[in-house]
Amino acid sequence: MNNAVQQRKIRRFLKGRRHNDIDTFCIYQWIDRCHFEGWYDEAVELGSFIPPNSLNQDYQKRIEFLLGQCRNQINLRNGQFTQVGEFHNQKTSSIPKNFIDMLESLRLTLTGHGQNRMKLTYQDIRLLFLERISFDACTFHFTDRTFGSLLESLGENGFYYLAENIRKTKKTADERRPRIRMSWNDAISVLPVLFTEEYLNRIEKTKNESNQATLTSLKWNTFGHRTGSQAAKIDDLLMSGQSLANIAVSIASTISRVKGHIRHLEKEKGIHVVKTGDIYKILAESIPAEVKKSNSRDTIKAFRLMFWNAFKEFAIANQSTLNIRKIYPEHWLDIYFGHPHCHICMTINTRRNHMTCELYIPDSKELYRRFFEDRAAIEQELGEALQWHDLPQRKSSRIKLIRTVDVRNQDNWKEYFLWLNGKAEAIQKIFLRYL
Repeated sequence: MNNAVQQRKIRRFLKGRRHNDIDTFCIYQWIDRCHFEGWYDEAVELGSFIPPNSLNQDYQKRIEFLLGQCRNQINLRNGQFTQVGEFHNQKTSSIPKNFIDMLESLRLTLTGHGQNRMKLTYQDIRLLFLERISFDACTFHFTDRTFGSLLESLGENGFYYLAENIRKTKKTADERRPRIRMSWNDAISVLPVLFTEEYLNRIEKTKNESNQATLTSLKWNTFGHRTGSQAAKIDDLLMSGQSLANIAVSIASTISRVKGHIRHLEKEKGIHVVKTGDIYKILAESIPAEVKKSNSRDTIKAFRLMFWNAFKEFAIANQSTLNIRKIYPEHWLDIYFGHPHCHICMTINTRRNHMTCELYIPDSKELYRRFFEDRAAIEQELGEALQWHDLPQRKSSRIKLIRTVDVRNQDNWKEYFLWLNGKAEAIQKIFLRYL
């Protein structure tokens, strides 16, 4: 019986399948095989299935020796590996410390939930997936290069012996997303060959050009609302003069939505909406000069996008533990850390000159009350008082920190990023202990 078939059979047994036809001596033989093959975890698990005094003295001594050897190997291995992933959800993978050190030297980042699949990125650009992770080997599933380019790169750098392990995606035989199975030693050696400084610089340049193109391609109307959005449509109708009912029908929404937008224009933009009978209209002369001057590169939306992108780059460069995903041109930035009922939310407000970092609970008053019961201990660990907002009229609850800042002053952004990152990491770390 070959190794793969034998190991599957042992694992099926350990999962509780086919117990009846397996006797003690068969388990003894399996432990001997596991020791020989290096399946140390399976061997230790199998040891619990051998009842006391069920084997003669010689076999019993042999079993104790084998299990002792396996435990020693496990302890030795654990000293060479580290757990990466989400500890609170027990979704982690065992990764060699040498591999992590190599990633750090190349400024690459390993992220994900763990559980046998991780994502390798540079400047938040995905390079490959790490799959089928075991203590002996892993699989690189590339997303940044083709089958041919990978084959050529390995051959040019003396790793031709790995070429026979390259596989195309099974379902489509996709040339663009090759997979390659290799030992951890080969993985550590091949990383600097595949991701050279020149290659990473090209990625960074492409990303910067993409970010610049995004900023310049954003299209906003005079009032800072995205062209074609519901808000921009209301703006156009108010400029021409319409009743609330007509505007609501035109945008396929409600009168309350229209009234809310008018309040937004008056309070946030300083634009006066004149009412004549049933007609609501924005007079051109009532639009403040600073609003008239706004353009696609100077709107609040573009500014927010620039701020959050800069913060994300700061967090990556400083190896933050925050899992920052896609950036949107909004006043908020949501950061998830694996719990289904709460996440971190950051906000910036250029009109009121403040920013916040908070734990946002969308729909769990019970979770909020649990945190509130531990309020004193949480605030003591954090080192400052939090603002606790139960919001009884809403489903959501907030636990926040607020700081007064001049967000538009880019000279202070590094200080603001340090504050946001530090508070968010502290909130994430502390509140996880009370979940």
